[in-house]
Amino acid sequence: MSAEDWKATCNYCLKEGTRDSVGACSGCKLVRYCSKECQRKAWPTHKRGCIRMGASLLQHRAENPAADDLNNRLSKWINFWRSTIFYIAPVALDLPNHGEDRMATHVFSLFLDTNDDARNPANYFSVSSGAILTRQQVCDSLREAETAEEHITDWEEDRRGSNTIQIFIHAEGYARFLYASYTETDLQRRRSVPKDTSTQLVEGWEAAFIATVESGELPDDLKRDYSNPAALVPVKAKKKSYAWK
Repeated sequence: MSAEDWKATCNYCLKEGTRDSVGACSGCKLVRYCSKECQRKAWPTHKRGCIRMGASLLQHRAENPAADDLNNRLSKWINFWRSTIFYIAPVALDLPNHGEDRMATHVFSLFLDTNDDARNPANYFSVSSGAILTRQQVCDSLREAETAEEHITDWEEDRRGSNTIQIFIHAEGYARFLYASYTETDLQRRRSVPKDTSTQLVEGWEAAFIATVESGELPDDLKRDYSNPAALVPVKAKKKSYAWK
């Protein structure tokens, strides 16, 4: 799916369809679902901020064309890198070396810088840093960005359990949250990776992701072997040296 078709992805199951088959939430107009079943399953957590946050953002975008453009560019950037983000995030959380509540208590976080002159959605933003933050640290970051307290409260109360990964993306005052739920079988596979191997992967994920985004190309040749410490590094980036942020 191209970056232009980000509206064709279900926000609950992440299934890719078409713009006609994935409908927008009637309340906030910001999230989309492929079926009534996905919308129903998402509602218990989505309802807290649905109308309030949707109306607030839509009003802000209507009053500020520059903000509207930034929001659209961020949506396209996220869509372009979505599969890569969802691949690296659980690896970065180092599940084999932590308790089963790791995904419930910690958040995969990315901090972006705007590239105003970029024409390719893949390059609309660059990654200044990445980190695994506690939920409290995410709240602190939102407050530093002067996010409305009611929105922070909505997110604090939005707890999706230990089988759902939480992703926080911050760019020029905008915060985005992505989620993905895993089956118990998949979680067991990820947790069964040798602990020392997981430790090696964690040490390299930030540099690997920054390098991948800098390349502006989806890592089609990204290895999926969880037992291989080099699995996160795209073949094209292996020979380069990257400074830690």
